[in-house]
Amino acid sequence: MTVVNDEIFDRRLYDDYPYLVLSKKLYKIKLGDQLPTLRAFVYQKANLFGDSTPYNLAGYDIKFNLYNQSRAIVSSGIALVSDLVVSEIEYKIKRMDVIESGEYYGEFVFTNLENENFSLPTADERQKIHLIVID
Repeated sequence: MTVVNDEIFDRRLYDDYPYLVLSKKLYKIKLGDQLPTLRAFVYQKANLFGDSTPYNLAGYDIKFNLYNQSRAIVSSGIALVSDLVVSEIEYKIKRMDVIESGEYYGEFVFTNLENENFSLPTADERQKIHLIVID
């Protein structure tokens, strides 16, 4: 990584590890609300030029985990693939997912048929799924 004029430029070599494109990074809801639905797209770099393509989610089970600020898991549920062609995934918040106000962070966990898994967003990503719950 290079820092120039307080800006960070990521100059990692090409890798095809999947990444999230979030429709919204910050969700602010009232305690007990079940809207909005959390949506994201899963992409991967397809070539050395950095072009991206939708990640093939066929055969994956996807779970959404919600963590509090202490990184303790507070809820977990099944996420759905809402559009396989563009690799769109979604998670609908349930009434009992969050039982107290505060700040929470989300993570999608992908498990394939061989029981191998990966999580997004990864720790080194600048974007996070951030949920603020107010009374």
